[in-house]
Amino acid sequence: MAVELITRWRKLIPNEEINGRTKVELIDPENKVLATIDNQLNIKREHKTLRNRIRMLGVKVSKSGEYKFKVSASEDGQNYIEAGLLSFNITIHKPQSIKS
Repeated sequence: MAVELITRWRKLIPNEEINGRTKVELIDPENKVLATIDNQLNIKREHKTLRNRIRMLGVKVSKSGEYKFKVSASEDGQNYIEAGLLSFNITIHKPQSIKS
């Protein structure tokens, strides 16, 4: 399965350059991390916001339930602070057999 997440980052201090990292974890209904993406977060001095698009390809989803994206940010690449938690439901339907 392919999933995509678009985030928008906003600077809290105007006219300052931001250089950090973001981490996005895809978490299944049993709180198991299925995928982790770590990216640079660079917002130039003259910009107020940054839009970041993340694609996760080939994610194996095995059960129906509530999945989550946990989004975190770090200034030093070591100590991450949770910036958001997005929940969504996945329902897996078993294919029906064709009777002749």
